[in-house]
Amino acid sequence: MRKKLFKIINALAVVMLVVFISSGCGDENKKTTVVSGDDAFALEEIPEEEKIMGNVVYESTGNSGSVSIDATVITPEKIEDCSVYSLEFDFFDDDDVKTLVENIFDEGSYFLYMPYTSEQINLIREKLTAMAPYAKTPDETQAFTDALYNLDYREENLKSGAPEMDGEIKFYNIAEYTEYEDLNEYQCNVFGTIDGKNAVVYFSKDDYNCQMRLSLFGYINRTVANSGDESYDIRAYGNVCGYTMSEAEDIAKDFVVSMGYENMSVAKSYNTILYSMENQSYTNEAGEEIETYVQVNEVNGYNIYFSRSYGTYNVAYDGSHFQSMYGTCYFDENGENPYKVVGHEFIRVYVSDDGVTDVEFCNPMREIELLADDVVLLDFESINQIAIEKLDSMADEYKDEFKIDEIKLGYSIIEEDGKYAIIPTWSYMKHSDATSTTAHVINYISLNAIDGSEVWCITDPM
Repeated sequence: MRKKLFKIINALAVVMLVVFISSGCGDENKKTTVVSGDDAFALEEIPEEEKIMGNVVYESTGNSGSVSIDATVITPEKIEDCSVYSLEFDFFDDDDVKTLVENIFDEGSYFLYMPYTSEQINLIREKLTAMAPYAKTPDETQAFTDALYNLDYREENLKSGAPEMDGEIKFYNIAEYTEYEDLNEYQCNVFGTIDGKNAVVYFSKDDYNCQMRLSLFGYINRTVANSGDESYDIRAYGNVCGYTMSEAEDIAKDFVVSMGYENMSVAKSYNTILYSMENQSYTNEAGEEIETYVQVNEVNGYNIYFSRSYGTYNVAYDGSHFQSMYGTCYFDENGENPYKVVGHEFIRVYVSDDGVTDVEFCNPMREIELLADDVVLLDFESINQIAIEKLDSMADEYKDEFKIDEIKLGYSIIEEDGKYAIIPTWSYMKHSDATSTTAHVINYISLNAIDGSEVWCITDPM
């Protein structure tokens, strides 16, 4: 992957020339039409901090695949408000854990939740047993039942190498307790209440990735998935959450700020399907009552994704990048030589009728140095030509149909020789079909908005 991390020029004036013209490529198999003005369509309601600059239409057929672009062009509201920073990972340490736990949980309500020793198991069992009768929902009751069963199982199958635990809220090295003794794996898990609601927060880190995961206890065994705006579940039943998406975003923003992260803004929001398994019974032909588990789907709440932002720029959402890489292991083409991949920084906040219900915070970063605050950006016509040439070359090599429906100017975080920076990029992306049960965004290619160099391409190896 070609990355020109520090090839950045400070300028006295900010120039952003977005030129929309109609052009031909001199090939009857390739057709380009670029439409500008107010007639451009929008995929969704565009936030105030962004604006639509036009629409690009392009088609081509390659030796193996094809390219089809019918894309809305979206830019930050204040294009000139662009800063470039060098960054580094800022993985949670013991002080961060203590501070976040104090900010998240009700005062005096929390305790260490790491059943790795007999002493910890007995302490946790005693506390959960006392709390279980006060569960407020069937899901929470089931969560207590499952947790107590798990404690019994863990006590019967204690492993050697468990860390020494003194009950303090801090990271404990559990590498010897896992299958990856050379990975330097640390955890700190805490149980407590948030506005009286039971919840668990998990802090985990190794040599490659770091994450925090917070779940209300009644949701701990449930799964959520992003849903298209026109999916069957939404059209048939709607979103039963009592909050609108805008209200959910405000709730999520307040929570993120309360954790001390003010430089993160909403990158993408989705209606969310909540999956659960319910115990049901029926009578068979022999008159016998049979118990079974049935999956129940319900559109209830919203997943709000946050990314690093400065001014009106933020890191553009890409579903493949906004996933936790903690614990993920890849193998070569022969299924051998396992290796880890460093994930991206993001925060996901799931908001339901219970408010903040589930939170995932991966690979936090911090600024080291401001590299430039007056940045000259290459004109869009040149960027678009570079992107089209790259997409055409991909269509020559790969048997895929590369469909683009959004071209967005935002940030990307890039790396070179262990150094990171956040720079402006143009991303050529595809949204899933709005009727799809599972919604996602694929970023095919991102180009450095300063010089047009390739920052990311879906065909490049990890």
